[in-house]
Amino acid sequence: MEFDDMSIREQREQLYNEVWKEPIVTVAKRYGISDTGFRKRCKRFCIPLPPTGYWAKLNAGKSVVKKPKLPPLKSNAYLNQGYGIETTEDSKILKYIDTEVLSVEELKGIDSMDLLTPESKKRFLNWCSKIRVPKRIEKYDELITTHQSEIAYRKARDAEHKFKDITFSMFSNSKIKYQNNKAVIPINVSEKETGRAYRIMDTFIKSIRELEGRILVELKEEEDIAFIDLNVYTVSFIISEGKIKWRSFLSDSQQENITKSLRPSYEKVFNGELTIEFKEVLNFSERNKVPEVLLKFEDTSNTKLEEQLGEILIALCRLANKVKIYNIIKDHENELKHKEQRQLYEIEEENKRQLMIIEEERRKKENLVEGMENQMENWYKSQRLHKYADELEVLVATTADANTKEFLIAYIKLVRKKAESCNPIVDILNEVIAIGIKRLVE
Repeated sequence: MEFDDMSIREQREQLYNEVWKEPIVTVAKRYGISDTGFRKRCKRFCIPLPPTGYWAKLNAGKSVVKKPKLPPLKSNAYLNQGYGIETTEDSKILKYIDTEVLSVEELKGIDSMDLLTPESKKRFLNWCSKIRVPKRIEKYDELITTHQSEIAYRKARDAEHKFKDITFSMFSNSKIKYQNNKAVIPINVSEKETGRAYRIMDTFIKSIRELEGRILVELKEEEDIAFIDLNVYTVSFIISEGKIKWRSFLSDSQQENITKSLRPSYEKVFNGELTIEFKEVLNFSERNKVPEVLLKFEDTSNTKLEEQLGEILIALCRLANKVKIYNIIKDHENELKHKEQRQLYEIEEENKRQLMIIEEERRKKENLVEGMENQMENWYKSQRLHKYADELEVLVATTADANTKEFLIAYIKLVRKKAESCNPIVDILNEVIAIGIKRLVE
């Protein structure tokens, strides 16, 4: 699709007006692409489309939905995340093939990484292989610095307000004012591994952003949750440190204060091994379902987590591409389904129209049959009037008085005019033509 130097706003308005003026198939053909591809572009532009059956109803003179207003589009950054116009910057790492030329069968058989162009795939894999976690970072990403300050505040707040009523604390003269938690990236590690976890997450976050992905954080029931939005695919993630059971040894004084039945023999302690876990994001209808763990990477005796970031990003890309392929296939299948529904609807409407024509012809035939006696009476009435006029003309021929003859001639014209008005032949022919010979003899 070519728009030359038109702005995004102008492009949207042009497409919006065109799809509500003509069927999508017609508009898409004008731009030289398939109607399926055109629908996808309209979807990315957030352009509302006429519903299925809109043009059939409109052509049949039936009422249709009103043309909705063109909704506002989000920021250009939102567009560049894959919801709007495809960007073609040379610096873009992930570039995708044109899937519109592929059939559903071809899409089902394609490898997820082959969704990238050959050049992009090579560039992406090479880029992943060079990712390194620095031993020292001068300037952390904002999400890391926010985590540092928020966790420090939570510790200080909880230490001061630990045994106090929260409502009381909010209006007290405490040095640390009580505030609710702010959402941060979930980094559940010991103090000893915090610096390491920060460096890993900082490198990971910056890599995701370089791939034009987004990192989002939110609080759910006071639990920190983070999401990655990569190529219109979202997963949640968390970095945590493993724990092992450790035998707990209590001092004599502690043993005196704790009954033997309640005293634990073991406790869980951090073991220094970090893990990044990625889970599916459920929608509201799946709220009672346990999210599935999609990917999990952890320290091993041979490979630390820092050395696996490239592998993690490749796995995430594969996952996002699989979902993208699934969605494309689903869009294709839905489009085929919509086409079939449109065809069935049009066939049904045509059948209804034919039935209406047949019913109208049947009704006209019945009316013709029911009116035959009147038509017969009018025919004989017309013939009698013509015969009456003929006899009057004979009388005129034998009339000597000029005035009488003139009056009779004028009267005869009225009689013949009346005879013609009674003649049913013209009306009969019109009704027969309207019904049709085929229907008439059935």
